[in-house]
Amino acid sequence: MKKVFRKKKLADRAGLTGPTAHTALCKMEAKGLIEKEVPEGGNSRPIIKLSPFGRSLRDKLEPLAVHTNDTAVNGLSENEVSQLRVFLLKMNRNLTADGDVASGRSS
Repeated sequence: MKKVFRKKKLADRAGLTGPTAHTALCKMEAKGLIEKEVPEGGNSRPIIKLSPFGRSLRDKLEPLAVHTNDTAVNGLSENEVSQLRVFLLKMNRNLTADGDVASGRSS
């Protein structure tokens, strides 16, 4: 089954702001890595999916990413890895909030 997503869901999963995700998706589309489809029925927001070319690269690159992640946490317990993820997510939220304040997007 092919996975398809909307831009906001992709941005949220990747921890990106909307404009950053938009820029990345435009570049990926220009390189033929993704395809956008506008569903029938009046919904104008496109669905984004990997192109056949993008899927072929994913099959090659995903194992490398898994290996890199495994290497990075080598020697850490599952608890330490879990704590690290919590800390990194908190740090990311802090930096995002600070960036929002600096750019005037904060209320």
